[in-house]
Amino acid sequence: MIPTFPYFMLNYYAKLIEFSIKLKLSRPDLFEKYVVDYGIYFKGEIVDIGLIKRNDDFENLDHMELHEIYILCRQSMKWGIISFITFPIFGIVTILV
Repeated sequence: MIPTFPYFMLNYYAKLIEFSIKLKLSRPDLFEKYVVDYGIYFKGEIVDIGLIKRNDDFENLDHMELHEIYILCRQSMKWGIISFITFPIFGIVTILV
């Protein structure tokens, strides 16, 4: 069994960067509202998309391409978490069976 967790997390990271860049260009007001500092390198470059709860501003984007990237970003994170949880469970079940 190949762990898919790294794939989903790298996909999430790529979509988050793409979403942040496109949001900065098309909706600078929303970008400034949700921009966060991720360390030294990404200071003021990445937005917080709200992984714990839905972000109403991003859910109701009128720009279809931005909305699609936002949805893909959230789905990649969701699948990354599911993959991270299920991989050890399958390993334990395989050993026990």
